[in-house]
Amino acid sequence: MREEWALRYFSAEEIARGRQFAQERRLLYWTAEAAQTALLLGLLGSGLAVSLAARAATAGGGRSWLALLLVGGAVFAAQELIALPFSIYGGFTHLRSWGLTDRSFASWLIDHGKALAVQAAIGALLLLALYFAMRLWPRSWWLAAGLGSGVFSVVFAFLAPVLLSPLFNTFTPLRETRWAAFQPRILELAAKADLPVRDVLVMDASRQGRHTNAYFTGFAGTRRIVLYDTLLTSHTEDEALSILGHELGHWRHQHIVKGISLGTLGALLGFFALAQLLARASQARLFGITAPHDPAGLPLILLLAALGGFLSAPVANAISRGFEREADADALRLFGHPEIFVEAEKRLARDNIANVAPADLNVLLFATHPPTLERIAAAESWARGATR
Repeated sequence: MREEWALRYFSAEEIARGRQFAQERRLLYWTAEAAQTALLLGLLGSGLAVSLAARAATAGGGRSWLALLLVGGAVFAAQELIALPFSIYGGFTHLRSWGLTDRSFASWLIDHGKALAVQAAIGALLLLALYFAMRLWPRSWWLAAGLGSGVFSVVFAFLAPVLLSPLFNTFTPLRETRWAAFQPRILELAAKADLPVRDVLVMDASRQGRHTNAYFTGFAGTRRIVLYDTLLTSHTEDEALSILGHELGHWRHQHIVKGISLGTLGALLGFFALAQLLARASQARLFGITAPHDPAGLPLILLLAALGGFLSAPVANAISRGFEREADADALRLFGHPEIFVEAEKRLARDNIANVAPADLNVLLFATHPPTLERIAAAESWARGATR
């Protein structure tokens, strides 16, 4: 039924191509997850985690923070070695085989290295903060960790657009690009949305591949709307305005603020559950763990975090899809032209080889955005209501 519906907008070849691409990406993802899980289980079950913690304590010379960083660094390095083949294939080889990028391997490797360096630095800070809270507040560390995650999210949302994103791409004000003549129409749409948009940035996404997209990011003074240069090349101005209306919708509805608030609530629940499980594990000396703040328990924390992320994903994704529907509705109200909205969605799906006819279960468990067909149907429904 869903495929018959999809044939109204896409060819059978496009539908099959999107489904095949999604299946391959999903297989790659779950294989990588299985390898990471096996690694963490192996560290715990073999006693290597306890041995590693003991050696780190000796090397750290009694400095618990240094021992913790040594354990964390070793686990991080082992995870990345396991993940490297999947990263190369999924982030480079597979995308090249589907024609989504023609960048060089050296270019990809440099970006991957920078991403690992950022992850390592942030991970080290978060790891130290978590274990410091465990030691300082043995009974209520989960509360400090949950609230701290909210503070971190605010700081990250504020700083990432100006400190991290420029490490990987160049962001140029639209008025300074070859699409400068497009700016007055954008400012007109922003004025209609009653939002203080002074500028829209263009990202050199073409350096990495052929994906087309736009996004809203930042917090307070760093809020910005970013358009991929590939989007501006592939889409008409009207289609780009429709997509921009969607991003303005995210801004109007304060979705980043709401996301951080809900994420903090989820973190509080997650850390509370983690505290109970770690307390029981240490009491039972499970895997040789002697206390919740024992560095030997780090692989267990990572395993439980992954499990918690998997179990909470359907709820988080449902909230995300709700945000996206709100933004779509704003795009239609602000810009109108549902037929252009539909064409933009079709072109986005083709450019990014989207699975336009996913199974309902896949949408429920994994989709952060409504399926393309649902978004098209919403636009056509809006059009029928607007013409009554």
